[in-house]
Amino acid sequence: MLNGQPIYTALKDRLRVAQLVGNGHLDEIQVPVLEIPGASAFQVHSLDWPSESLLISIQRGERRVIPHGNTIIRPGDILILLVPNGQVGHYKALITTRLGRLYEKIARDTTSNDT
Repeated sequence: MLNGQPIYTALKDRLRVAQLVGNGHLDEIQVPVLEIPGASAFQVHSLDWPSESLLISIQRGERRVIPHGNTIIRPGDILILLVPNGQVGHYKALITTRLGRLYEKIARDTTSNDT
């Protein structure tokens, strides 16, 4: 088993992604997680990820982290994703917008818990 999947299925899926990248069907993008006052860390599964995108790693300083659902994303991290070819701008804007919405939700939840 690999991440809850039979190992051959998981490896076949990874090979398919590698072939798509190699054939130019996918682009890699980097989206910085901005350091906004009041912004806090959150888990990967908390973000509403766009369909047709795949978070492949998180750049944290000099380290690259392989993400899982419970991996913490922190301000200052750089998210590295695969997206459909030719749609880099669209997906960067979409993910940045969703990060902003998540920060707003976290701020509201923190404020309501303080009262």
